[in-house]
Amino acid sequence: MKKIFLTLTCVCMALVAMAQMNVWYNGELIYQRDYTEIDSITFGEVPDVHDTIVPVEPDTTLIPELPIIANPGPGYTTIAIYAEICPRGCYLVGTTNDWNEWNDAYSFESIPGAENWYALTVPYEADFQGKVIARPSDPDVPMGWSYQWGRNNDPYEDDYYSYCRDVMPEAGHDNVILLSYGGEFEYENCGQPKLINIQDDGVVYIRIKNWAVSPIIEPVPLETCWAKSNWDGDNWYWKQMTAVGDGVFELYTRWWGNGMNISEENSDIVAAWYADPVLIDNPLAGDSVLVTFVSRKRTTGDLSIRLIEAIERPEVVFKDITITATVPTWWNYCYVWAWYTEYDYSTTSVFDTWPGQQLNIVNGQVSYTFEQVGTPLNVIFNNGAGEQTVSIEGITDDTHINISDNIW
Repeated sequence: MKKIFLTLTCVCMALVAMAQMNVWYNGELIYQRDYTEIDSITFGEVPDVHDTIVPVEPDTTLIPELPIIANPGPGYTTIAIYAEICPRGCYLVGTTNDWNEWNDAYSFESIPGAENWYALTVPYEADFQGKVIARPSDPDVPMGWSYQWGRNNDPYEDDYYSYCRDVMPEAGHDNVILLSYGGEFEYENCGQPKLINIQDDGVVYIRIKNWAVSPIIEPVPLETCWAKSNWDGDNWYWKQMTAVGDGVFELYTRWWGNGMNISEENSDIVAAWYADPVLIDNPLAGDSVLVTFVSRKRTTGDLSIRLIEAIERPEVVFKDITITATVPTWWNYCYVWAWYTEYDYSTTSVFDTWPGQQLNIVNGQVSYTFEQVGTPLNVIFNNGAGEQTVSIEGITDDTHINISDNIW
């Protein structure tokens, strides 16, 4: 009995060792270490291990050979990526750096002797989430989300994201492939993968087939150009700009005071964000404007907005407005938070910090006078302890409010 037990134990240990050298994808074995053929195992015998990797059905000839990487030790995880296009290196963005797309402190390093392989060891986090971004080949082009790894088909949201296949050039196939256990993908924004559930003292292997936008920057201007903003004052959508010269594009439109995306097609994944375009002749939200984009290197260039015609705005009349309110009997304190809505649809807070101005409760009533108000006034009453009214908006004259009727 002892001999049988020892033999079975040895077989189990050998199988465990073999399993640890296997490579899995989506729960399916696709690679394994090439072990010498073993007819039988007896106590004390250990099979030889070869470093070559051989395919297991199904045929996966496009999967690169995995380098052997030692486990990083307790409290750490190593992420190994295979990327054929990584012109100035890649870096990790996620919970490790508060999702700062411009912070490339967590940079991957080349693995010696393993072409196109890069590795990064990070402190282990149970709630880790991360993505990989490639630095663009041109150092003058800003880094950021445009150059994150590409999208995948989201197996859990296929119906919801079916429209993506029409608008996303790389949709319809997986661009980021998990080559081993030791992590999982979670999807957002039409199939963008996030790495989650990494293992403490583990190594996870990933292949990046394509980036959302190629990090190889061609020093040529765009041939076509699209701009995205909230053109109707509410919904964000794309408008095609008109080419008026080599790399120069114009769009006559109404503008609502926000930045905009610039793309060579009507797609978010190839877009560059311009938060602060140059304003010419002081255009305000709602005005008719001329949007001009001068492309220097694809979506990198200069964006300006010039006033064409200002919308008619009412004459501003300044006056004092007094608001009184009946306070609920269970409120021990009462505060008012207030802001103005300007005629260009921007807003200005009256008080510096929430919960706002404390009011004296006298016989269940409060009162506050806002001096020299020239635009619609909006208020929220609250008790400083989590209970508040809804936003009461568009006040232009003296008003009385029953707080109990407006509790949120």
